[in-house]
Amino acid sequence: MKKILVPTDFSENANLALRHAIQVANKFGATLYILHAYLVATSTGNLVSIDHIVKADREEELAALISEIKPLLDPKTQIVSQVIKGISVESICNAAEKLKVDIIIMGTKGADGMKKIFLGSTASNVILHTTIPVLVIPSVFESFKISNITLALDDKEIEDSTVLKPILDFIKGFDAVLDLLSVIDEDHPKAKIDRNLEEYFNKEGVTYTYFIVKAPNIVEGIRKFVARESSDMLCLIHHSRGFFQNIFGASVTKEMTFDSSVPILVLRG
Repeated sequence: MKKILVPTDFSENANLALRHAIQVANKFGATLYILHAYLVATSTGNLVSIDHIVKADREEELAALISEIKPLLDPKTQIVSQVIKGISVESICNAAEKLKVDIIIMGTKGADGMKKIFLGSTASNVILHTTIPVLVIPSVFESFKISNITLALDDKEIEDSTVLKPILDFIKGFDAVLDLLSVIDEDHPKAKIDRNLEEYFNKEGVTYTYFIVKAPNIVEGIRKFVARESSDMLCLIHHSRGFFQNIFGASVTKEMTFDSSVPILVLRG
């Protein structure tokens, strides 16, 4: 994990995610790419464009933020910052692809009983529009201590086991243990572990414990397990179709993103 993209809108949630991202970057000696995207209303008539004014103001704000966080950086951790004009989701996804980053780390508010509103936020839309791993940091997660990781499995086989590399990085980098979780309900009464996934972790020397949990629905099963096992990170594999679909009108990935007390690592399967 050598390149980490951290979008910021200078909010409290974004600043918290950045501080956690610094701990990850310090652990792996990675380069942090800090990105701020902005939009201004198009001027009409004789009004003078304020685009350059807004950009200069945001660049000054970003420079101040970087000065503030520099004492937190290890000498080996580098920072590259950029302010660009554009729609946030599109700008984040394009920058991630162009820079070939290993992961995007960003913050989110949490559900607060308003999932239907928050489901359209920047974090969930980035997840939907990029193939790059996304680590979502909830606002209630104060200390980045990763010792127990839960990977929630669905009934889809992983065709390319390299999508699991970010999990491997966190396991080895933070000396964490891994739990594999299958949630079964009336619609999915059986569970089986993916052989490709099993072979990958065995080959990498990762020990894991496999759990099968019965629950009325997938989301409830995952939440209860994470709380019971005191998981520090939840990993979900986001498929374009399949098991993580149509939960409360949204995918499990989107639903969990806005109702979790621990970071969620979303991988595109």
